Amino acid sequence: MSPKAVSPRRRKGAKKRTSWLCVFAFWRSVLLDLGWVRLRPLLVFSAAVSFSASAQVRSHIDHAFDQAATEFGVPAPLLEAISFSQTRVQHLTWAEGDTVSCMGMPRPYGIMALWDNDLFGRSLRRAAELIGQDPEVLKRDPVQNIRGAAALLSHLRSTAGKTPEPLAPDLTLWADAIAAYTGIRQPDLALGHAYEVLTRLSRGITSEVISVPAQRVELGALRSRVRTLALAAAPSADPLKTAATPDYPDARWVPGKAGYYYTTGNGKQFVVVHDMEGYYASVLSYFQTLSDGRSVSIHYCVNGLQDSPSDYPPGDIAQMVEEQFYAWHAVCLNTWSIGIEHEGFASNPVWFTPEMYLASGRLIKYLCEKHGIPKDRNHIVGHGEWQNGAWVQWAVNNGYPSTFGTCNSHTDPGAFWDWDFLMQIVTDDQTPPKVTSTPPTALQFVDMRVSVTFDQRMEPAFSAAAFSLTPSVAGSITWTDNGRTMHFQPSSYLSFDTEYHVTIDPSARNYLDRTLDGNGDGTAGDRYGFSFRTVLRDTIVPSVVNTYPAEGATSISRTAEFVVTFTEQIDQSSLAEGFSLETEGGTPLPVTAVNYATGPGFSRVRFRTTQELAPASVYRLVVLPTLRDLSGNFLPQAATATFTTEPAAVLNGTVINTLDAVGSWWQPGTSGTTRNVLASFAIDNATKRAGTGSGRVTYEWTQASGGILREHNSSTPSIEGGSMLGAWVYGDRSGHELRFGCYYYTGTSTSNFVTVSAGPIDWTGWKLRTISTSSIPVGNGSPRKFTSFLIYQNAAGERSGTIWFDELTVGSSITDVEDALEIDVPSAWRLLPNYPNPFNPRTRIAYQAAARGHARLSVYNSLGQEVARLVDDVVDPGTYGAEFDASDLPSGMYVAVLRAGGTRSVSRMMLLR
Repeated sequence: MSPKAVSPRRRKGAKKRTSWLCVFAFWRSVLLDLGWVRLRPLLVFSAAVSFSASAQVRSHIDHAFDQAATEFGVPAPLLEAISFSQTRVQHLTWAEGDTVSCMGMPRPYGIMALWDNDLFGRSLRRAAELIGQDPEVLKRDPVQNIRGAAALLSHLRSTAGKTPEPLAPDLTLWADAIAAYTGIRQPDLALGHAYEVLTRLSRGITSEVISVPAQRVELGALRSRVRTLALAAAPSADPLKTAATPDYPDARWVPGKAGYYYTTGNGKQFVVVHDMEGYYASVLSYFQTLSDGRSVSIHYCVNGLQDSPSDYPPGDIAQMVEEQFYAWHAVCLNTWSIGIEHEGFASNPVWFTPEMYLASGRLIKYLCEKHGIPKDRNHIVGHGEWQNGAWVQWAVNNGYPSTFGTCNSHTDPGAFWDWDFLMQIVTDDQTPPKVTSTPPTALQFVDMRVSVTFDQRMEPAFSAAAFSLTPSVAGSITWTDNGRTMHFQPSSYLSFDTEYHVTIDPSARNYLDRTLDGNGDGTAGDRYGFSFRTVLRDTIVPSVVNTYPAEGATSISRTAEFVVTFTEQIDQSSLAEGFSLETEGGTPLPVTAVNYATGPGFSRVRFRTTQELAPASVYRLVVLPTLRDLSGNFLPQAATATFTTEPAAVLNGTVINTLDAVGSWWQPGTSGTTRNVLASFAIDNATKRAGTGSGRVTYEWTQASGGILREHNSSTPSIEGGSMLGAWVYGDRSGHELRFGCYYYTGTSTSNFVTVSAGPIDWTGWKLRTISTSSIPVGNGSPRKFTSFLIYQNAAGERSGTIWFDELTVGSSITDVEDALEIDVPSAWRLLPNYPNPFNPRTRIAYQAAARGHARLSVYNSLGQEVARLVDDVVDPGTYGAEFDASDLPSGMYVAVLRAGGTRSVSRMMLLR
């Protein structure tokens, strides 16, 4: 939305966001007491699982909620519910200078929606102060954003005279702290939003972006407080409207700031669609408490979700300016149009619910019929319609001002807005839905997912109930393509050499209650169906396509991740004992699983050791014939790859950035160079080459080619004083190109950006990567500076991955000697992840000893009862492993606990039979 002025208000930089739809698929709980464990959903591996980078991008955020909860005494579910309510767990970052939305509303920052403005307060600065960080760090780093929010909530509760209690049975004790946290000025709206958050927790949160179990919340007293405040704040009758009655019968009258509209104009000839770039409660508050200099308004606002029984329902409509006036929402379109705001952010389609579209579509239909506005896309437009050259030309040809194509600079409601669905509702299109996908004709693999695509958005409950598969198979249904494609995922493999029949009954329907046109003749009420047949039982034995490292490979990283690719899918229950890593003398080393993925005609397993390999040494990777495919065919013989590790190396020089803290590192999406990629940056304290952490960049390319990821450091340290610039890089063997970015200077202060290639990322594990500083022009003699690591997409490379950076150094020589880092002698007592996990019935549990001392390794069931004691002895420094045999135990979650060195470490395991 734009202010009232006809000339557009330009701002520095383009609006950018980095999406964080943060969901992690494994158990992730904090063992707060040995007999109490907070549980989360488990992703059970299946042959159809593909490990997407979307999950990689989100995974570390999930743990941050638990860590912040423990650190600051705030319940983790409460943090997650606040994040979901205010950002849908999306980390919001903005380009430099982009401090307000298209309607002038201040920007919230980060995954927890912290504020830094006069209207909603300075929660960003206060949160940063409480955790000893710079506010800019909280803007860029979602982990620090969560920590800051937790610290602020704890502080707000303490200042109210209440001590934070993470396990307190009554979460409503946090209500006033949540209300203060929102920054909303009106007490009724602020406490009402707190009530919404807590009510959401009482029901649990299950969506595409987060999953939180239902919590015990005593809402009775809080409900009464909210109602009392709401009645006291009810608006009095507006003299321009009888008893404050809205124009649209299904709307509520919530007047915006008085006088913020034109009283005359050119007639209502357009409807302009906006998104709020915020959530419903805060936007209503904003329009009612505008400060000087913010001259904006809107006719109607539409809610997306109902957050509590007393919250406004999904699709709730608030009218804030009378239709007889002209609201200030779209600059030169103001005097021609009616404006409608919709809850949410353009970068995240999860905000745009079906209920929102239905309510908005019916409202627009009413407005068109009342004001004589044609129900077409020339007259029902988005705020960003000025980018549509065909529409601009149409407007000029029909006598409208040419400024329609120049006065705006905003792009809402964005690329995710479902115009087809909206217009279907506006026009009351009674065309029945039909299937547009083509049934499979070839034999199908037994791990197939059945998908059916419709030409319209379908009502999910009725349509899912209409689906059946014969012979019957248990499974689950999900939807993609804005509710137009249904996917049935069987919970187990289909049978070999079997004909299946898919049926969708006529009860499948769209949101206008039009039932299925199964035969495509234009009439509703027809059944749709097709058959397919699965492949014959496989009699071909699996084989190894390749391994990394390959046979005879040299200069392999001492921390390499091993990759084995097979000709077909492997039965995952055989992976536990399927691999061996041996020294040249035949001594086996423990390994741990990373992931298992499949694709057309292949499967791939990745794993690594639990300790660093020796430098310049020979090892043997063995793929054992105990592995079998889905039909039970075993690998005919072992496959081996003998390789040599690289010598130990150190770049002699000065470390100019340790990457132990976020500091001045940006999120990749904040850089204007970054394109065609979803990516995140975070400090990883577990995977590091030296110091206390490393910088982890996780990414997923959104296009097949042409992507660039820039991880920028705004401190731009000098690279003078050495002939080489280098860093330790943990590669992902993705095939993309690694570059170092630097500045050099010409004239008096002009900076020039240049990148120098460090070669393809064709390795796994830590490797030292360097470039020559002589490749950076000297310019005017001013110090040259490092600015960024860059990844240039290779079209033939992987679509997703994760790499780590550590110890950025300027030096003049590389010495092939053992460096100061010795992770063969661990720096701390640590319990490592067990492998395999899930397991049946045995798994290996590894741990590290930092010094000689007593170690006790036990396994407990979900009731906190010890079911096995695997280690109870004095051990020397090093890495050890123990086998847990659960042959006599039932399926379920088990907890491994290591007590040693005055510390306790916990790891969760799942036994599946």
